[in-house]
Amino acid sequence: MKAYDLRDLDRLVSLTCQKNFETLQQAFASVVTELMGDKMFRLYLNKELDEGVEPDFVLIAESSQNLNKQSRQSDQRQLAHFVDNDHDGENEQNHNENILLPVLHGHHVYGSLIIEHGIDFYAEMHSNVILSAITIFSNQMSLLQNSSQDALTGLFNRYMLDNAMEHILSVSQARREDDNQDNRWCLAMLDIDHFKAVNDTYGHLIGDEVLLKLAQLMKKCFRHEDMLFRFGGEEFSILLKGVDLEQATNILERFRTTISDFRFPQVGQVTVSLGLTFMTPGKFPSALLGNADKALYYSKEHGRNQLHCFERLHELNLLEEISTDNNDLEFF
Repeated sequence: MKAYDLRDLDRLVSLTCQKNFETLQQAFASVVTELMGDKMFRLYLNKELDEGVEPDFVLIAESSQNLNKQSRQSDQRQLAHFVDNDHDGENEQNHNENILLPVLHGHHVYGSLIIEHGIDFYAEMHSNVILSAITIFSNQMSLLQNSSQDALTGLFNRYMLDNAMEHILSVSQARREDDNQDNRWCLAMLDIDHFKAVNDTYGHLIGDEVLLKLAQLMKKCFRHEDMLFRFGGEEFSILLKGVDLEQATNILERFRTTISDFRFPQVGQVTVSLGLTFMTPGKFPSALLGNADKALYYSKEHGRNQLHCFERLHELNLLEEISTDNNDLEFF
């Protein structure tokens, strides 16, 4: 087993400096790639962070040799076997399969490093450093997850919204001349209509059930690459990736209709009002939140259960009609 050196320690320390999931996963992929050198490997991460949800493993790093379809299918079978057998053993290896080093937190599988069969992991590689990197990555993922989630709904919290917006805007600013649609983001704010009446009529426990069910519907309606947040109280935020305003409008209208058509237990129909804005590079997160809020206020003041876009309202000179003195909104 190879010993640590200063470069190994620097690599491990780099994992503890990351403040969001994306940069942590990128740093982990970089560390593994450096430590594996010219050895054949594949690194998979589970896109589903919630325990109990069917895992969705995606390839985030591999050796320089191309991964063929047969190897990918073999990896997926090995990962499925590992998950189905309730994580039986931390390291799996036999004469017919590759080495599987899982990234675990309790019973949740964050991912796995798969090393080609035939490599003597403990004799040929930085095995202790790789195992330490896996442990540190798992611990950091758990810390981020615990500090980033809203306790009731399981969605990301306001702290994560601020971090995500700052990261997206900084990346967008660096790629300002790159008009690739994949780099575009839209921000939406939504508020449950007449939620105070739900709490007053049915009690706060039923109100919490409405919030929880709404969050579950959000997870079903939006894509993996979108980010969902509980902003506070009955207000939620959504970051839509790789869309322009028209596409974002269509996605959010489908969601609004889904909520309106759904019958919530005991309460019945619940509707939401939404405001949308495009995340323009160079703007501050607070300004973008303010724009989305103005569009949300307009929706609330003009009948509720509707979606409005800040940019379109601005073009039509309708924003001056908005009153920020809206007693129906609650802030926490």
